[in-house]
Amino acid sequence: MNRIIILISGYLFIHSITFAQTPTHHNDRNWQLKWKDDFNSLNTDMWFVKNNFDHNGKPSVYLAQNAYINNDTLVLRSKKEPIPYCCPPGYLNEWGCKKQWKTDTCYQYTGAWIETQPTYNTQYGYLK
Repeated sequence: MNRIIILISGYLFIHSITFAQTPTHHNDRNWQLKWKDDFNSLNTDMWFVKNNFDHNGKPSVYLAQNAYINNDTLVLRSKKEPIPYCCPPGYLNEWGCKKQWKTDTCYQYTGAWIETQPTYNTQYGYLK
């Protein structure tokens, strides 16, 4: 069974929401399966997991440790940190921890960000 769960506590910044269609019959010739993931592991050949990245200076930072697989389910965790999280020096720039780089302020909230690797980008077809 393919499942994605997003655990939310505290603050969550939603950048975008994507809706997908599932064909009513998998043998429908108008639909073609492009790729699938059963989430028995976090396949980094398929998924790019962002680490120490705050999406253009936002108040939360995305950490790889907040994206994981649990019982064949992809979990993207968002949480308020008990102690503010400070990015390592190598990530402080306009492409990584921009808010901390610009303001010298660490992050109260952490989350998870994953993207499909370029070879899995699909315009038409269905994903399973």
